Amino acid sequence: MTVRIRKRVGFRSSNYSKIDVFFCLGPRISEPLLNLLKNIMTKASSEALKIYGYDKSEWQPVLQNAIDSDQLSVEFGGTKVR
Repeated sequence: MTVRIRKRVGFRSSNYSKIDVFFCLGPRISEPLLNLLKNIMTKASSEALKIYGYDKSEWQPVLQNAIDSDQLSVEFGGTKVR
């Protein structure tokens, strides 16, 4: 089963190799589960997956650096109003 999952994740990651994926403020169980998932991902996919918890001082500067403030909602430190 692990091989099948790796192939599927590898196929998907080859389509989206130029983006980073940020997980912030998810349920507390998300962080350890996503870290486990990184073990079966390709190296490129694993490096693109950025996992942050509830520490705003940790993830907010990263998001502000990666995403234009007019595209980032206020709750994440940007200026975009929904």
